[in-house]
Amino acid sequence: MVEQRQAKVGQGVRPTGENHRATPFELFFDLVYVFAVTQVTGYMANEHSAHGVLRGLLMLALLWGTWSGYTWLGNHSRADEGFVRAGMVVAMAAMFVVALTIPEAWRDSPGGLNGPLVLVCAYLLVRCVHLTVYAVAATGDAGLRHQVVITWLPMAGGAALLVAGVLLGGWTQTLLFTVALLVDWLGIYLTARRGGWRLHSPMHLTERHGLFIILAIGESVVAIGGGAADRPISTPLLFRGHSRRRRRRLPVVAVLRRGVTGGRAPARRGARQGPGQPGGRGVHVRAFSRRGRHRAGRPRR
Repeated sequence: MVEQRQAKVGQGVRPTGENHRATPFELFFDLVYVFAVTQVTGYMANEHSAHGVLRGLLMLALLWGTWSGYTWLGNHSRADEGFVRAGMVVAMAAMFVVALTIPEAWRDSPGGLNGPLVLVCAYLLVRCVHLTVYAVAATGDAGLRHQVVITWLPMAGGAALLVAGVLLGGWTQTLLFTVALLVDWLGIYLTARRGGWRLHSPMHLTERHGLFIILAIGESVVAIGGGAADRPISTPLLFRGHSRRRRRRLPVVAVLRRGVTGGRAPARRGARQGPGQPGGRGVHVRAFSRRGRHRAGRPRR
């Protein structure tokens, strides 16, 4: 079976078998995506609005779509050999750029390049490399090659919407990014209803998803531990992860100053003020009666 598939694939591409498992190179490839996921979670931790959460989910959807595509590519052909490995190395570099620009995905920071535009360009490079390598790996398989070719259409439509969203910004960018994802994903789903894609090893596909989840959870544990490493060990830190905030107490000097000036700022030196006024001669003494009313006493000379 493998020999028959070898005759169908392109040069420099080795097909997989039914017992194919995840390779160490694919795990190394996943580390870039894990870093990108932590960047997204860091962005969402600083955004406390529904709009910010929606934008974070859109970024996760972009990452998940590209990762799934390369997982299917590794299921069809060995990812650690030949042309497929070279293409995935280029995709890793582009995805690392995507991860670095995630904090500026929706709002460009002053100075340097346009963050949202760099992110979209790097993301589109990841998609183009994936389809190009897949087309080479599909040499000899007319059905798969046709599926790869027609996948360029929804990808191109989504790319135009992504670029337009970056140029417009704001809520329009969020809306266009959402529509771009729908166009891309629905286009792939509708064109693949006849079974154009090839699944050689179900074991490989399930293993890749399980290992990716383990890597993501491990990175989260490292992030939590790194945030708590610079704090002294205490019971609240061990059981709740944070200590109670101490209430701030006003210093005695501030309390006395408020009592003397009546809550107002002291007057400048040399300013003319009548007796009994804050900042004038002497101190304005207030006495409280039994009923709670206060009466002003005479100022001291």
